[in-house]
Amino acid sequence: MRVTKLAENLKNYNNSIWHGGKVATIECDKGIYNIYANGIVNCNLIAKRVFIDAYGNIYGKDDIIETVKDKNNSGEFLKRLGHYITDDEHLKRILEDKDKNYELEIINNNWLELEYINNTGEIEYSDVILDFANITDAIDNVLEQLEKENETNKKFIIYCRIGMSKDNPYSCESQKKYCMSYLKGEYNINEEQVEVYMDEGFSGVDPDRPCFKMMLERIKEGNVKQIITPSFSRMCRDLETSFVLIKLLEKYNVDLYSIKENSSLKDIISLSFNKSLFEIYHQNKQNEEKELEYE
Repeated sequence: MRVTKLAENLKNYNNSIWHGGKVATIECDKGIYNIYANGIVNCNLIAKRVFIDAYGNIYGKDDIIETVKDKNNSGEFLKRLGHYITDDEHLKRILEDKDKNYELEIINNNWLELEYINNTGEIEYSDVILDFANITDAIDNVLEQLEKENETNKKFIIYCRIGMSKDNPYSCESQKKYCMSYLKGEYNINEEQVEVYMDEGFSGVDPDRPCFKMMLERIKEGNVKQIITPSFSRMCRDLETSFVLIKLLEKYNVDLYSIKENSSLKDIISLSFNKSLFEIYHQNKQNEEKELEYE
């Protein structure tokens, strides 16, 4: 996602009252989200005592220093009062009647609004009110909601593999059923939420397995939540492929869970096991007097 902040000097002028029109754009895979500052701001900036401003102007008590009437979302508040009110904190002090020089008579009917344009250029909605006064808070909220939505839409993947041995009694279909049973019990999800990749007749040291390669490309799309496999040995049996896989999973924040080892890749990394899937497999091989019962 790419965020473009269009409102000027948000470090000092973050409140929506300063701005008008489009203040930020968020571009993502779904399309474009625009944030607008809309509404009306009418106010008088009034002197609380006799003083000389930074420009040498002399004001008496109760003199109107500046008037703003902005009905066109043009950011007149900042244009006219930015010379006197230095930032959001200064504005807050004035509104709380804690400033010694200024008071503000104000009607502030200004708000932030969200517009969504899909990838076909169609405006799906343009009047969602964002319940935030500050622009950066509104941006952060939209990003957070998009991240949550993205996580919700991510898929689970099942990966199964059998080698070239004709004596292997455990087919990819039986491995799939075993993994699907785990997912249903653990996450209460159905098969529509799961993608299955199965390589039949391929060695675990072969990095060019067709479904394995398809799975790697799917991971790169950023839409995968977790990969479930009956055993780490189904994924790969050599160091080079193991490290390539681990790096890819880390880059795209995808976890890999082995039912047999009852371990996830994130568990292994967090425990600082500097081992490949190949090494994990052989560490457990001495306990493998019989194959895992997939059915």
